[in-house]
Amino acid sequence: MGCIASRIDDESTTLDDKQHSNKASKQGQNTSKNIVKTLILGTGESGKTTFVKQLNLILDPQFDPNKPDTGFSLEERARHAKIIRQNILECLSILQENMITMGVQYENASIEPKITDIIKQQSITGQQADDIAMFWKDGGVQTVFARRGELYIPDNCPFFMENISRVGATDYSPSNDDILHCRMKTTGVQEYSYSVDGTEFMFIDVGGQKSERRKWLSSFNQVTSVIYVASLSDYDLKLIETSKTENRMRDSVQLWEYIVNHETFKNTLMIIFLNKRDLFEEKFDQVDFSEHIQEYESWMTQKGKTKCKDSCLEFIEFWYRSKVREDALVDQKLIFHKTIATNTKAVEDVFNSIKQELIVSSLRKAGMM
Repeated sequence: MGCIASRIDDESTTLDDKQHSNKASKQGQNTSKNIVKTLILGTGESGKTTFVKQLNLILDPQFDPNKPDTGFSLEERARHAKIIRQNILECLSILQENMITMGVQYENASIEPKITDIIKQQSITGQQADDIAMFWKDGGVQTVFARRGELYIPDNCPFFMENISRVGATDYSPSNDDILHCRMKTTGVQEYSYSVDGTEFMFIDVGGQKSERRKWLSSFNQVTSVIYVASLSDYDLKLIETSKTENRMRDSVQLWEYIVNHETFKNTLMIIFLNKRDLFEEKFDQVDFSEHIQEYESWMTQKGKTKCKDSCLEFIEFWYRSKVREDALVDQKLIFHKTIATNTKAVEDVFNSIKQELIVSSLRKAGMM
């Protein structure tokens, strides 16, 4: 397997320019017949880029899940080590700021100045890692974290806080699991090419933030399938990039409605990954889904369902399916998967289950089936 990653210069087009999209698609059809070209879309924080990282692992013939030093190069690990520390410092800053905003007191007041210094110095050493561990265990901090639905706290915060002693070591080199949990904002358009059993696959990853979506149109052309990644755990979270009143799951459903009904994708295989199932199941018993997504209550009444994790997952899939216009389904196939993008085995199983569908869709669009 070979993997080639490239970056495409940003385009100043808009998502509504359907005429340009269709024209460019027709002009390029003859050049992409032998490539399974899949566009990976979704909102910010949905797990798109984590899925791409997983592809780099599972499609690398040198990768061995039993050998922790395979999968990423030393250079990649060193680069991610810096980003991981920045992720942790960002979490510290958000939590401390909201301790003040919410008027929550530390159980151990001596930790506050230490965390302030760590944030100012922008570094994490062994002793600082011990201070961060103490900070994370503080009852006041946990009180703020319990209200994370009101704030913007990255999903990877608990993971790295609980592994802070390892991250703070002077010889720290990120594990594959660390890299998969590392949060990196995608900007522009990234292409990743692989050769798998004689078939060429190209996956295109684009930024999911609203400010990035205007650049998507240039990637709509000539794709043979679309993978849309949606977070199951976003039901109580707000969009930080616009007003803090817009629900993140509603934003994802609205974006899906636009994408799945777009003229360009009329004959395109659409695969939707309902991601972060683990975080959803962890949150479900603590945060009432129907309080944030009121449609769930009426759906339960109509279907005669009771409130539980399984019925909620069923509703979420129904909600996404309901946004597909009937005319869009004529020549379009939909596949749903509930998954965990940070779990390598889960992603490998999903990829193996959809690989043949991706190939068939490519052949059909090329007029070879």
